[in-house]
Amino acid sequence: MPKKPDLTKMSDDELEKELSRRRQERLQKRRDERQEANNLIVQHVDALLRMVTKHGKTSCSDASPRNDYINGCDRCTLLNIRASGCMDHDYKLMLSFAKDAIEDAK
Repeated sequence: MPKKPDLTKMSDDELEKELSRRRQERLQKRRDERQEANNLIVQHVDALLRMVTKHGKTSCSDASPRNDYINGCDRCTLLNIRASGCMDHDYKLMLSFAKDAIEDAK
């Protein structure tokens, strides 16, 4: 691990440069993490499509998916990811769980 600079002995310009370097480092780490997560989504898009079986809007279908991430349909987004083989790096998958009890039929 590289030795951390002694900030008390740095000029204001050097401190600004160090701050900028650290910001860029954090930003790159976040980009790398997002890319890794998005690559997993692309690799497993068929499994996700098996879980997201219904369209969120009546104006779209598997044959005619909407092509937008925002205010779109999750299934359409997954269909577009499968068709393009990539996922826009400005977006991430958000999951939620809901209670959906299956009652035994008598």
